[in-house]
Amino acid sequence: MIEGKLNIAFDRIKEQYIKAATQKFIEVGERCITESRDNGSYTDRTGNLRSSVAYVVLLDGVVQSQGNINKHNKEQIEKIKAKYPKGLVLIVVAGMNYAAYVEAKGYNVLSSAELMAENILKQLYGS
Repeated sequence: MIEGKLNIAFDRIKEQYIKAATQKFIEVGERCITESRDNGSYTDRTGNLRSSVAYVVLLDGVVQSQGNINKHNKEQIEKIKAKYPKGLVLIVVAGMNYAAYVEAKGYNVLSSAELMAENILKQLYGS
C-alpha cells in the first residue's frame, strides 16, 4: 500500500519536472530565434536566412512545441528529429542551404544562439 502511494508520488514529481524542463526548453528555443535574428553578423539581403531560423522541442520523439517552422527549414528539422527518438531535445536550425557556408566564412548565424542555449541549460541542469 505504501509502495503504491510512493510510486504515485514519484510519478507526479517526475511529471512536474518534465513539464518544467520542457517549458524551459521552449523558452530557450524562442530565445535562440531572437538571438540569431538580432545578432546575426551577416548582411541578409533577401531576409531568407534570418527568417529560416526555427526550433522544435521533442519529448520522446513527440513535438511539444515549435517556432517559425516554414518551407525552408521543415525538411532539415525532420531529418534531425529522426535521430532523437528518446528524451527531451531542443533542435534549432537555420533552414537555408547556405547557412553553414556563411558560418564558415566567420559570420554569426547560429553560433551565438547555440552558445547561449548551452549556457542557459548548463546553469539549470549542470553539464
